[in-house]
Amino acid sequence: MADSQKHKLTVGSLLKDLSRFPRDTPVTFGSSRWTARTLIFYRFKIRGPESLQIELSELSEFGAGPEHESRITAGYIVDYLSGLPPQREVFFGCTMDACPLELESVTPAVSFNLAQPESPKYVVDGIAPAADASIGHHELKEIKS
Repeated sequence: MADSQKHKLTVGSLLKDLSRFPRDTPVTFGSSRWTARTLIFYRFKIRGPESLQIELSELSEFGAGPEHESRITAGYIVDYLSGLPPQREVFFGCTMDACPLELESVTPAVSFNLAQPESPKYVVDGIAPAADASIGHHELKEIKS
């Protein structure tokens, strides 16, 4: 978001944005621009008397399971925010790269949560991928039985 377009995100404005969605709506945070890893909710952190940080973490390429299993809901966020002053500033941060994140928009998305019932048939860069790993632009080699 360009400097001229930046606006202060507050608890009140975020509550208003989230009120458009059913409480059980899953929330996703996209991915890191620099590592392309999925961003998942880590925690809420009060930063002084005026600020709240929504801290995110990067989902490891070979690790924590499918992203859709890590999602929180709109209701979870609303429940937490409801106890805070509406004028408190809200900002986002990531624990891995410590780069600030700017909210571009709050939009609905359709998610296809897919299962992978068979084990991988290929090795990615010499490593057999975990069930949640994406192949991306890596060297593939067939796994010999």
